[in-house]
Amino acid sequence: MKVSELMTKKVKTVDRQMSVTEALKIMEESNIRHLVVTRAGKPESIISDRDLLVVLSIPSDQENPITVGQISSKHPITLKLETDVKEAAQFVLDKKVSAFPILDEKGNLAGIITTHDLIRLLLQKI
Repeated sequence: MKVSELMTKKVKTVDRQMSVTEALKIMEESNIRHLVVTRAGKPESIISDRDLLVVLSIPSDQENPITVGQISSKHPITLKLETDVKEAAQFVLDKKVSAFPILDEKGNLAGIITTHDLIRLLLQKI
């Protein structure tokens, strides 16, 4: 099975200039744990709810809010549409990463696959 068959196609994205508070609100409203961070519409990094909660627990300057671009994972591991799901699961174990942006052949964001997706597949198989 390819990740293109399992991935979520409607990916929530945020611009790197968005505040961490606004990003967390989007996650809460959408009931998701990861956002792909974009720059000029192209995927640049990824951010998790844990990343945001850690930053929000630290007192910050109200006049200069922290942006998602400042704290997001730079150069995230991305997968291609044709990547095998088993390979994605191995990356979860090896790299301790819980979400991967999926890119098409032109490098555009096509979807996202998360540990949630992989566990759902596992439950269907057992």
